[in-house]
Amino acid sequence: MGNPFVEGEHQALKPSATALVIFGASGDLTQRKLLPALYNLAYDGLLPDSFIVVGASRTAFSDEEYREKVKESVASFSRRELDPELWERFSEKVYYHSLDGNNEADFVRLRERLEGFAVQHGGVNYNYVYYLATSPNFFSPIAKNLSQAGLVEPVQDGKR
Repeated sequence: MGNPFVEGEHQALKPSATALVIFGASGDLTQRKLLPALYNLAYDGLLPDSFIVVGASRTAFSDEEYREKVKESVASFSRRELDPELWERFSEKVYYHSLDGNNEADFVRLRERLEGFAVQHGGVNYNYVYYLATSPNFFSPIAKNLSQAGLVEPVQDGKR
């Protein structure tokens, strides 16, 4: 194998089924950088078919309200024009979960919601990826509550 940075030799691999949970989902970093970058990955065909984004923060949004916010972010900050067909497919994989990073019960509800997505999407066994786009003082309580809710333990087939 030659140099992977030489044009034509690089082959991007799609990851397996992934649920990306973004804490601080209504914040500036998420809106200006993360969501447009995810849209661009979808544009380039680099996201797995079984990929969902779950925005999580204290702000109260429905899934639809959050999708509208994401659409505004992508339209404003993506390096690409908003493609209506791609947006339709991408937005179907965007969800929102309101929670308080200090409230353990909210993380139990998050776990239940993530488990529900697996059933809703045909029994997909998602790997969970957590992005903490929050102030550092929330890192510890979020990590603790993820653990207490059973969201960081390996499952039977080794995925999580």
